[in-house]
Amino acid sequence: MAQPYTLKVDNNTARELATKGATLVLLDVPEGTVIGMDQQTFRVGPKFKGIKMVPPGIHVISYAAADSQGGLGPTTAFFLYARGGQVLAWRWSPEEEILVLIDNKGDHLPIEHAVKSFQLDQNLAPYNLAAYTIWRDLVSYISQRTLDTVAPLGGNMNILAEAGDGGALLGGGSGGKPTAAEVALEEALVKGRKKAAAISSIDPSAAGTSYEAAAAEEEEEELQQNKSTSLATTTTATPTTATTSKDESDAAPHAGRCYFTRFPRVIKKQGLTAAQLTAINLDKSLLLEDLLVDKYKNSEDDFLGEFQFAFLAFLLGHSLEGFSQWKEFLRLMMGCEAAAVGKRSMLFTRFLLALHSQLIHTLAPGCTAEEQAAPLGTPMVEELLEDSFLRKLCTSWLRWISAEEGIPQPLSEASAAVATLLQKTVGWNCGPVQDLFRSGSGGDDDDEYSDDEDGPVVVEGVEILEN
Repeated sequence: MAQPYTLKVDNNTARELATKGATLVLLDVPEGTVIGMDQQTFRVGPKFKGIKMVPPGIHVISYAAADSQGGLGPTTAFFLYARGGQVLAWRWSPEEEILVLIDNKGDHLPIEHAVKSFQLDQNLAPYNLAAYTIWRDLVSYISQRTLDTVAPLGGNMNILAEAGDGGALLGGGSGGKPTAAEVALEEALVKGRKKAAAISSIDPSAAGTSYEAAAAEEEEEELQQNKSTSLATTTTATPTTATTSKDESDAAPHAGRCYFTRFPRVIKKQGLTAAQLTAINLDKSLLLEDLLVDKYKNSEDDFLGEFQFAFLAFLLGHSLEGFSQWKEFLRLMMGCEAAAVGKRSMLFTRFLLALHSQLIHTLAPGCTAEEQAAPLGTPMVEELLEDSFLRKLCTSWLRWISAEEGIPQPLSEASAAVATLLQKTVGWNCGPVQDLFRSGSGGDDDDEYSDDEDGPVVVEGVEILEN
């Protein structure tokens, strides 16, 4: 759980921050419940009624109910867009153990009045404004359109809504067998599923078998297609969610599955020779271009917004589907060469900067998973990177970038930043270490991670921009 923090401002500044920021009122939440607000975490006490001074923009609320033994149930999380000065309110449902939005005007108006008149001020925890810059980098491309397109119906994510897919989710739907770390992740995330949903937890061996069978079936289907038609038309992705069985729906009736865009692994086009087909499948630039035009309406921001959404759905919502989609983005982008050095070079620069923000948030040296800033604990991010596809993928692609001539300077600098971070944190040799981290440090090159996160945070003169 994140370390405690304090906010020290004078009364006038505090009132201004509370007025310009949004207020999230959370009523009747039982003591002991863990509430996550972006990177910060609260364990609910007797006076807690919500969070104030929330900067306008995209945020994530995550929470887990405490049981009688002191443990926590599965995490539920949802994204929201908060406007400056807005009051949003939820009430705890003891029967379902979830937060229910108060959208009835008659119920909401008294709550809004209590907030505006500062009657609830002593019961509202201040947002951790010192960490807001980090959060802003993690959601810089997520828009309301991203939420409308990708978020589940009703908004709520919960691991129980994804129950039953096992290794297929962790394997990415059509990739290799889940690694040991990925199987361990699933076991950790579904802990308590039997108690919470009255269904059995997934057997790791069965999950692997299920995935292998699915992969074999897909290969057989592709073989038959190649036999029946020499060359098929290009397959483009469509936003879909996996089907949910009745048992899974009953396990988490309040939650749903995200509408992530499908990324096809194989490009098939009529009229191309075998050599040409091989070439366009080795360099996925054509696939990327098709996806951007057909599925994202040529909006690079929407593309990057889904990338960031998938990462946070996994990190804060413990969504296996989010982890799988995040991997698909990395496979796609790091499978491109022509696009990276061509007209989409700025997209790759922004992608690498977004990836750098994600990795620096989860791989800060000297922090264990439980000490990271993510609410409810970061789910084994470093172990997943070390024991998965990403090491080979990142190292080979970043080395190619560093060795390629004529790389645009912004792309070169962004790739060097990611390579340096991976080398400093997990020991991967992805290319030359960026001089930026060594210059002017006076001997200690870890200045970027030198903030004292164990002590209280003092914020003075923080400005929240109106939205």
